[in-house]
Amino acid sequence: MRSKTLLVAGIGAALISLAGCGGGTVSGSAQPQGATGGSGGGSSSSSQKISTVSELGALVQHNASGKTSAHINMSMNMTGLGAITATGDMKFAGTQSAEHMTMTMPGIGDMEMIMIGTTSYLKLPSGLAGMTGGDSGKPWVKIDLGGDSALAQSLGSTADLADETDPTQLISKIAQAGMITNISHDTVDGQPTTHYSITVDVQKMLATMGAGSADEKQAMSQLGLKSMPFDIWVNSDNLPVKITTDLAMSGLGASAGGSGAATQVDMTVTYTNWGESVNIQAPPADQVGTMGGN
Repeated sequence: MRSKTLLVAGIGAALISLAGCGGGTVSGSAQPQGATGGSGGGSSSSSQKISTVSELGALVQHNASGKTSAHINMSMNMTGLGAITATGDMKFAGTQSAEHMTMTMPGIGDMEMIMIGTTSYLKLPSGLAGMTGGDSGKPWVKIDLGGDSALAQSLGSTADLADETDPTQLISKIAQAGMITNISHDTVDGQPTTHYSITVDVQKMLATMGAGSADEKQAMSQLGLKSMPFDIWVNSDNLPVKITTDLAMSGLGASAGGSGAATQVDMTVTYTNWGESVNIQAPPADQVGTMGGN
């Protein structure tokens, strides 16, 4: 029971990082080139003559270069686990990126996660605090994402896959392996957006990764994905406001559902308050215990 509950916590917290993937920059034109085609329920001044994921990535990066934070809301459903929701703030600063999230998870309840660089802090509900095997009486547990505990590995392997939490970098990660299959215009939370539907060839993406991405390649390969669909909505400032994906992960089947069957993961993330000031700090030292056991 203890290991399963911690695994649920680890998978949920780690998959939050899939709100965005990191990795470098995208080459291509970042300047407006006129209107694009497509149809839908609205219009957006962000419409550009975009035909490739690289062009989309260059445009988004160009406009987000001065925006180093955002507020996110996430909802995710996983086969065998149920619904996971999260809300909080992210700060994008390379290796010192940070996030502070409040999550509601099946079988666990409400928990908090603070991640600063490669260190994560988890605050489980009081009734489950002792399950980490760490210092009793301290509400937070500190986890080194490079550690060898079960929870650290659950967090760390998928966090490696995400690399960074900057959602604008997702497009960079998939630029050479993704294909735009449709462009339309929709309204998201009352604002006009341009909606890009993208399909990613996972094997092609793995082949484009550098030699320094061995751990990330292994983590992605273990998920058993052949293709990944993404839908990305950008507003009139060419900033992401919504990202959705629908994945069938064979590598999580045994862990999440116990049957070895593919695990279906449906996730929706929305982004607001781009560029607004956020203050993300580690919990007070006297409230933090260390991870114990596995």
